[in-house]
Amino acid sequence: MTNETIECDLESYRTEELESLLKQLQPRILDYISKADPSRDEYQEDSLGRYHSPQFLKKEFTDDAKLQSGIRKHPQEVFEVIDKVLEYSMARAMKYPDTKIEGNNGRRFAIYSSKHCHYSVEKAAILLGLGSGSLFKVDILEDGTMDVASLKQAIKKSKLEGYIPLYVNATAGTTVFGSYDPFEEIAAVAKEHDLWFHIDGSWGGNVIFSPTHSAKLKGSELADSITVNPHKMLGVPTTCSFLLVPHVVDFQNAMSLSAPYLFHGRENELEENFDLADGTMGCGRRADSFKFYMAWIYFGQNGFAKRVDHAFDIAKSVGKP
Repeated sequence: MTNETIECDLESYRTEELESLLKQLQPRILDYISKADPSRDEYQEDSLGRYHSPQFLKKEFTDDAKLQSGIRKHPQEVFEVIDKVLEYSMARAMKYPDTKIEGNNGRRFAIYSSKHCHYSVEKAAILLGLGSGSLFKVDILEDGTMDVASLKQAIKKSKLEGYIPLYVNATAGTTVFGSYDPFEEIAAVAKEHDLWFHIDGSWGGNVIFSPTHSAKLKGSELADSITVNPHKMLGVPTTCSFLLVPHVVDFQNAMSLSAPYLFHGRENELEENFDLADGTMGCGRRADSFKFYMAWIYFGQNGFAKRVDHAFDIAKSVGKP
């Protein structure tokens, strides 16, 4: 290791910054609470209950320029966003739809992942009733990436054993080496065998914000689904996790059940669906997207890029003799 110092101002003055924000935020919160209290003179009937369409809110809170540069150094813009917030307060089911009703129905599904994959892949196999034996661990190359030739052999072997190839899991940033699997090659194999192609980008998927390192995700656009955890590299408060798919309707097709007393607004398939609760296994959950949005609008894409680049700079420094 060298004695080189890697400078980064992302965490500078964090305590003072937070104290200042909270001090200025408190009277704003109290003001909105007062306006919602019918017993107070400043009461406004629709202060916290005014309805705004999702389309309007999406337009109101999306500003490409601010998401690029961030508003951290512009306090007035920070509170403009806060004021707006206060004012305007899936693989087996897609490939084999009948499993939603009949279960596996005698099928033996096989899933494939590298020997350096996250242990949660095996846990998921157990949870879904596939069993850990259905996970075929694929050999890795010297750099820790999946050996695609070994993947092909594993698929052939599983078929001979009576399994139905279902799902292949690639990794963007393995826990062991931080390696990025060859997504384009894996995508070709998945297409050949009609596999659901998933990328576990929980850690490494966040490099998409860095112009310097985003090329590591080349081929990820070919995936059927991607997971990413902004709390793992971007400094967003834990937990903050997302499952991304090319078409939001895939969530409904795979997960939704008829519950008209609870879910509405999907009568017109041409309209964008903002009610995503029926597209997950759990109906209610915390709004991870809100935490991510606030971090993004505050630090900006440029701030996220600095954080990613800083992490890789530290890794290079540690690796120097």
